[in-house]
Amino acid sequence: MKIRTKSIIMICAGFSILSLILTVTLHSIITKSYSDLEIKISSEHVERVLNQIDQELSNLEATAYDWSIWDDTFYFVQNKNEEYIQRNLQYESLEEIAVNFMVFYNNTDVLIYNITYDFEQEKEVCLPNNFFHMLLTIKITY
Repeated sequence: MKIRTKSIIMICAGFSILSLILTVTLHSIITKSYSDLEIKISSEHVERVLNQIDQELSNLEATAYDWSIWDDTFYFVQNKNEEYIQRNLQYESLEEIAVNFMVFYNNTDVLIYNITYDFEQEKEVCLPNNFFHMLLTIKITY
């Protein structure tokens, strides 16, 4: 074998080994960097979603509190007056405060009234009975 051929083979082998080492090294560095970046971005998105949920919950709690301390609501729960329903519990009222349903219980956990509306389908819907049972297990007091 000529020295020229040996030199070309050695140079090609050297470049191949160097390329292989460089590829493996860069691949591990880049993969780790992208993996870290993906975890960071995912964590930021999850944090943003959790903050949004906390904000929505805070808004809902404020709305529930506002309605719960209202004298008209207190009297409605006591005597289930139809005028209160006509003035305050229409679908537009739910839409204004951005809730799909409202449920009224008295102090002895008796369901007084509920209203549920699906704004996407634009129709009244019924909640399953086990939903009302679940609500009784959650005690929220204001």
